[in-house]
Amino acid sequence: MREIEVGRSTYVVRKPPVSVNESNYKVLQLLELLKDLNIYADNEPELVKNQLVQYIKTNQINRDEVDRYISEFPLKTYKYIYEMRLDNIFA
Repeated sequence: MREIEVGRSTYVVRKPPVSVNESNYKVLQLLELLKDLNIYADNEPELVKNQLVQYIKTNQINRDEVDRYISEFPLKTYKYIYEMRLDNIFA
């Protein structure tokens, strides 16, 4: 972990839980968003779910990809997938 300053703001830069590459960045973006969904989701739950479903379908994220990386994320990531019933959406 390191801190960098950009203008008047300080940002904490952390090492990602897994190496990010061209083939996995979309599923990792999804899992990162779900990890902190309570921070980012300021819309109605159904609208948020619809946006996530659209992202999953557009990027053809499948269950195997999610299963490959989800163990590197906190338990609340699983919780959001289950609560929003996203497990039925994965290609």
